[in-house]
Amino acid sequence: MHAYFRRFRALRGKGVGGIAHDSLQRSWCAMIVRWNRMLRADTSFVEWLEACEEVVGNYSLRDLRARVCTNVWDAGRICYVQVREGYAVCVSSGNFSEENWQRGVAE
Repeated sequence: MHAYFRRFRALRGKGVGGIAHDSLQRSWCAMIVRWNRMLRADTSFVEWLEACEEVVGNYSLRDLRARVCTNVWDAGRICYVQVREGYAVCVSSGNFSEENWQRGVAE
């Protein structure tokens, strides 16, 4: 049940550490209410949770950024996210500057 709770919180971009007890209690109660409501409706909370995780994964900017960055590097290109933010997914041999980016675009 705790693993489901962590996943339930993660859907909203929240963790379970460093949170006030009252906030965790409200969130836990919300999950249990949903669980019971779905149980009465003869639907699966776990299947709902997995479907929501898939939707969030498809529309998550963080995941999209990681996919784009990985695809760019796989194609042998300079990733602009690496230039601007030094994104960890980009596995460059060095840091690129804005000037390097402009030169690469001009080529």
